[in-house]
Amino acid sequence: VRGDSSVLNKLIPYTEDSTVKNSRQELFLKNLAQLMDMPAVQGNDADLYLRIWFWDVDNKYVISLSKKGKHYSNHIVEFWSKRVDSSENIFIHREWKNMVPGSGWENLWRKVQELQQIDDGKKFEELKGQLTQSSYVQFEIGDRGKYRYFEYLQPSFYRYVDSNSGKIYDFLKNLNEELNVTVYNPADKLYLEPAKK
Repeated sequence: VRGDSSVLNKLIPYTEDSTVKNSRQELFLKNLAQLMDMPAVQGNDADLYLRIWFWDVDNKYVISLSKKGKHYSNHIVEFWSKRVDSSENIFIHREWKNMVPGSGWENLWRKVQELQQIDDGKKFEELKGQLTQSSYVQFEIGDRGKYRYFEYLQPSFYRYVDSNSGKIYDFLKNLNEELNVTVYNPADKLYLEPAKK
């Protein structure tokens, strides 16, 4: 897989606004992406722009995939929050750019387009007590001026009871293989699988 990789170890002073983070996720993500020098999803001139945020207990990643005409691009950032004095800051550890998918862009892009048919993640509130970890994945899609946001809580767990979670899980596992970067690190082996209804 060709591409550029660099270790940044860059600290960005940014006090997370807990009100915005918890109630207006789209605005929080927009602000965070801007601090990481990523273009806006909404109003982007790409034919289709997909940004995926991976919020795991230990590692956090964001990946952007875009297509404009016959040109494809991607940008991956590994980051985490870091406490500095009395505020929480963002620490960007590493980034990758222009990675070429193992099976080629057209094959990966067909799978990206299929995500547009998937609904927002179901919460299954009654099953939350069985979760092995509280990781989740957020998606932002910019499609010719239209913006869409949705999220899925731990697809590796909910794939047993929700077909869309299964599709998300399969897509993200495939993304790891295609770009040869482990952005998605699910709990594949569960101590207890959720019971199907």
